[in-house]
Amino acid sequence: MLRLYFPNFTIFRPDFICYNDFVTKHRIRASAIIIKDGNIALIHRLNHHQEYWVLPGGGIERGETPQQAVTREVKEETGLDVISCTLAFYVNRFSEPEVDQPCFFCAASGGELTFTGPENQRDPQNLYFPEWVDVKTLPGMVIYPEMAKTQLLEIL
Repeated sequence: MLRLYFPNFTIFRPDFICYNDFVTKHRIRASAIIIKDGNIALIHRLNHHQEYWVLPGGGIERGETPQQAVTREVKEETGLDVISCTLAFYVNRFSEPEVDQPCFFCAASGGELTFTGPENQRDPQNLYFPEWVDVKTLPGMVIYPEMAKTQLLEIL
């Protein structure tokens, strides 16, 4: 079993990660769907010769709610300030119910998209570029996880 409940968690296995008092060997990610004037905010990734897009978002840190995590990550990855968020759907990248990852419809304010997260400092072969993308172009794009793309196409 990958998910165990421990109210007073202590790390006991190095291959497991704890978020909000449960244990999983996968990092739980919260993502944002931000739409403005027919465009969606996406993170354009150039990762060691692979090109693809992901929804803004990132790992839920211990003690954070998914909404707090998506608010923090959107600020880091786009420079936008989340005003409100509502659950849109869950994505499960690992086919295990313990790692359902929430995607939120978010209202955000702010101007030009800018990436301020620490990821760009780590590896010059792994780059992040926030972009506004016309929602009509989503079917032809490589968006990960694929389940998120499928869900987006159904609801947009």
